[in-house]
Amino acid sequence: MQKWDLFAYLSAFVTIVLAIALTDMIQSTHRVLRARHRVRWDILTPILAAWVFLWVLSEFFSLWLDARYESINYFGLLSLMAVPTVAALTAYAVLPDEIPEEGLDLEQYYFENRRYLVLLLALFNLADIARIIVYALRYDGMDEFAPWIGYLIVWTGFFACLVLLYFVRARWAQLTGIFLLYVRLAIHLTAGDWEIRVSAGV
Repeated sequence: MQKWDLFAYLSAFVTIVLAIALTDMIQSTHRVLRARHRVRWDILTPILAAWVFLWVLSEFFSLWLDARYESINYFGLLSLMAVPTVAALTAYAVLPDEIPEEGLDLEQYYFENRRYLVLLLALFNLADIARIIVYALRYDGMDEFAPWIGYLIVWTGFFACLVLLYFVRARWAQLTGIFLLYVRLAIHLTAGDWEIRVSAGV
């Protein structure tokens, strides 16, 4: 098997999980909008759902990290699937699956599910940390100290944000925590090259 054949195999496997997650979010959004007259609206669920959508979408670009794999075994595939799996679980949970005939209160839905969502985000952070460390050990090494200070600051800030969301139920705390999630995503998107280019002559 050629290197790019392996990448095509791995990317197809991961893409299926991410695509299903995005499809579920789109379908859930459709259900909420279609039943909008039975929905008591609140800002917390939509803005968190928008963040999850952007985050899951960003994972498609992370697939290019897999292009450097020259071999993979069963346990390597398990580690590769950790972040996409948590992303999918979060996408499934952030919006309601159905709207009851008696209606749905989005604020109530948010607070009933927030701790589950925060735990999923904590799992994502842990899986992302493990993914970056394993990838660095395998390909780039960990000789340069400066980039890891940046990683440590971002990871610590993310966990602090999750602690706020998990333990402080006050609305201001939830809005602040979600705002910090957007800050974390912005840092993530500005820290790398988010453009896929075709090689010259291809």
